[in-house]
Amino acid sequence: MFGSGTRTDDLDKHKHGLKKQLFLLLFLLVCAVFHPVVRGEFLFWDDDFHIFENPHLTGLSWEQLKWIFTGTEYFGRYQPLLWLGWSVIKSCVGLNPFWFHLIVLLYHASSAGLVFLMIRKLLLLAEKASEETAPAHLSIAAALGAALWAVHPMRAETTAWAVEMGYAQALFLFLLSFLCFLRSTESSSAWRSGYYWVSLALFLASLISFPIAMGGFVVFIALEIYPLRRLSVDPWRWLAASNRRIALEKLPFVAVAVLVGWVNLHVRSYHGGTWTALPTLNDFPPAARVMQAFYIWAYYIWRPLWPVHLTPFPTRLMTFRPFEADFVLSAILVLGLSAWLFLQRRRWPAAFVVLGCHLGLLVPMLGLSEHPHYPSDRYDLIVGICWAALFAGWLEKSWPWERGRRVLLGGTAVVILLLALMSYNQALIWQTNDRFLHYILSGLNDSPLFVPRRVNIYTRLARAYSQHGDTTNAVASLRTAAALMPEYAPVRVQLGNTLMAAGQPEAARATFDDAARLDPQFSSPFNDLGVAFAQQGKLDLATEQFARALGANPANPSALKNMATALQQLGKTNEAQAYLRKFNAPSAAPSR
Repeated sequence: MFGSGTRTDDLDKHKHGLKKQLFLLLFLLVCAVFHPVVRGEFLFWDDDFHIFENPHLTGLSWEQLKWIFTGTEYFGRYQPLLWLGWSVIKSCVGLNPFWFHLIVLLYHASSAGLVFLMIRKLLLLAEKASEETAPAHLSIAAALGAALWAVHPMRAETTAWAVEMGYAQALFLFLLSFLCFLRSTESSSAWRSGYYWVSLALFLASLISFPIAMGGFVVFIALEIYPLRRLSVDPWRWLAASNRRIALEKLPFVAVAVLVGWVNLHVRSYHGGTWTALPTLNDFPPAARVMQAFYIWAYYIWRPLWPVHLTPFPTRLMTFRPFEADFVLSAILVLGLSAWLFLQRRRWPAAFVVLGCHLGLLVPMLGLSEHPHYPSDRYDLIVGICWAALFAGWLEKSWPWERGRRVLLGGTAVVILLLALMSYNQALIWQTNDRFLHYILSGLNDSPLFVPRRVNIYTRLARAYSQHGDTTNAVASLRTAAALMPEYAPVRVQLGNTLMAAGQPEAARATFDDAARLDPQFSSPFNDLGVAFAQQGKLDLATEQFARALGANPANPSALKNMATALQQLGKTNEAQAYLRKFNAPSAAPSR
């Protein structure tokens, strides 16, 4: 008896050790694949607005905390825990992109381990096995499923982009919530009630980090169908009195999701920040919304199977007709697959549940209130876990088939390696603004539809070049943008400022002249141009520019003082005194 107990203890230690080893292996695998991200820059692609140019990330004072938890006008979404996370990082290490990227990478690597634990627990429940009786291959199948999800190229966007800490943090908290909920379903647990309420709190924390898991309550409900089997696969039986306790358990999760969803919709509608107004039914008809939903549901079924030519700026939904072929085919795929799996729900309950989770989790990403909408890689972050779990279950079921098992294991290893290499290359694209923005441009054709987008990207490129002191490429980028939209004054203003920084005030003057001709409100740069001429000793040209600046704003104190100084140097003392009197007058308004 003593010997038998010792062997059992050794076996338990071996299984527990394998679980920890696989968790650590997944963590290290993710870090190895995506390690280039920590050398990445902040991108002029939302990183600027949200992080390094955000005027509200000023520290952790009471005023800052008040804005974090109550301010919604800046962006138009309620995400206090994300603002808090960024504020803490900035307060501790400043605006060093290394630390922002490192935190995102650590979140994703940790989530890979949590996905492994989640899939392993689901397989245990599906097989009605316990920790003591679980075979080692069950852990291996779970780890392979988690690895396929973790190193998939569609993870590059949420791992290599600093601003996507919102997605990474929200997913991490949602996975913890799900694992706690699983523990709460174990009747033997002495802490069952505690796990339940911790799960609910973590679910709320996930949603107020970033609301990507708003459809997560569907997962908690689907879990009851399979593998917990506490709800029937027949929906009409869910209203039975015996299921009342299960329904009551889920109501708080539904209520939290509805509340956070309502808050975000309210904020989006009335304090939109950078968002445009909600599209009307004339702008975005019901038929287009429905077909767009089918397209999104289908897209995240087939796209992960063919992860090539990924782009941070997908354009398919910018403009479309609802009954184009790919939209009709998407509707056929979703409706046909749903009907087939519903009919096969007793035979394949796992597939039936996974499709239900897929449809439910993607509801917040359907873009029903956004037009145009963009099917971004990050929207696959949570739904990809569902299909990874289904694959792990299939692999575990196929394990007894020895010859097939070897083929499956070998094939899976090869696929993981290929995905890892693709993800590594995809992560490199996100390292610098130059590479990243040129990559986006390479995916846009010469269609007039994309001209404003291309102009916008060229201006971002110019800002990035200027930040590194490369005024030559900055000027070239802006000249390209100006050629694409000759009547767009803001590009001319940016080009003029860049030419001034490059020491070319004459060229800047001509550019500012063009900007003022196109739109008189862009006359303010003439004061800066006048300063540049004055520094070169060209005082006549300088006074000409100061006069133009004062024409746009007669009370501009900087232009008044500069004009007085230039006239004094020209020996025009009386005129200089007149401008000085205006400068000292109380009505002189601050310059913009």
